[in-house]
Amino acid sequence: MTTLRDRMSGWHALPRDARRLLIVNLLFALGYNGIGLMLRPLYVLRLGLGAAHYGMYAAGGSFAYMLASLLAGLLGMRLGERRTMLVGAFGCLVGTALLPLTEWLDPRWWAPLPIISNVVLSVFWALAIVPMVPALLGITDESHRDQTIGLSSTLSGLGILAGNLIGGLLPRVFSALMGSTQTSNDGFRLAISVALISGIALIALLWRVPDGPPVERQVQVSQAPLRLPVLLLIGTFSMLIQTASAAMATFSSPYLDQELHLSTEAIGLVTTLGQALAVFGMGISPWVARRITSRGGTIVVGLGASLALLPMAAIPQWLAAVASRIVLGVFNMMRMPLMQMFAMAQAPQSRRSLMSGILLTGGGLCLTLVGYLGGLLAAARGYRAVFWAAAAVTAVATGVFALVTRALIARGTLERA
Repeated sequence: MTTLRDRMSGWHALPRDARRLLIVNLLFALGYNGIGLMLRPLYVLRLGLGAAHYGMYAAGGSFAYMLASLLAGLLGMRLGERRTMLVGAFGCLVGTALLPLTEWLDPRWWAPLPIISNVVLSVFWALAIVPMVPALLGITDESHRDQTIGLSSTLSGLGILAGNLIGGLLPRVFSALMGSTQTSNDGFRLAISVALISGIALIALLWRVPDGPPVERQVQVSQAPLRLPVLLLIGTFSMLIQTASAAMATFSSPYLDQELHLSTEAIGLVTTLGQALAVFGMGISPWVARRITSRGGTIVVGLGASLALLPMAAIPQWLAAVASRIVLGVFNMMRMPLMQMFAMAQAPQSRRSLMSGILLTGGGLCLTLVGYLGGLLAAARGYRAVFWAAAAVTAVATGVFALVTRALIARGTLERA
């Protein structure tokens, strides 16, 4: 079985620019997916605007991410992956900086500004992340495709792990430094702003990665075939299979905070523990793909994610919720690289930015629907109703994915991967 040490041992075999891109990916994960993604929802909830507003906040960002993901794929092909990522990185700084300003403004802005901030951050986050894997694959040997995707996912997981650990501690640390004995909103605002440091560092590093040759890229794009049914299939199932993971990512922290009354530090500890195990899941994804193919791995982790969400849905107790969150987190982190491996095997290099955009557009649409509809359902029936519904959708979607892809592979429409 592939271990974390084995996964990292391929580092020195990669070109220098590939290593730089992997560090950029690590910094994105640390600042935005780790510290930011953990603390921003909790801060929005502390504004006291209710579950329905939080659902709109989550759905607004997810909808923007969904639309921008497809745009990012097209820009990656036309402008080049590095330039697209640079635009995204600068925009992420703006989106992150807006949220801590909320309570400095008139209370009339307290409801719209978090949503605006999340929309801006999500749009530019898509521009930064969608071209990442295609850029890596463009400067590494095709025979190392799955290994490179696995290493990228592992480093991303390590960044999120470190960000969750740091993010769980920062609000109380900053609150104490400002003389408060309780975790204050001022402490949260300063903690969220820490993500700006990693954002500036990754821009400096990304600036040193050279652009690919634009003329060659245009020739490749014009000659590469575009298989629309394959793109639609990848987009549809990348949306539906991750429903359980989207519900967990969007509503588990509010559930632990609002209904089970866990502290921010406890939520941070739970998130860190889950992310530590998720890194293991990312590390074994290439091994799973070699054993049962990336398609088979996607089916296994989809069904596993559906089952893992059931304790959180069925048992209103913090231990069951924590167990669900940790196990589902592992399955989710395995799903992402496995789905990427399957998707990238279906496209030539010159079309992989578009394929990545389609893949993440489906994910963004899922988060949008789960955030909006889940917010309404949570306001009417409670968070556990959201978890029941999400588990059912993921189970059904995974079964349909297994049947459809099996038939298309037999017909030669899809590559066996």
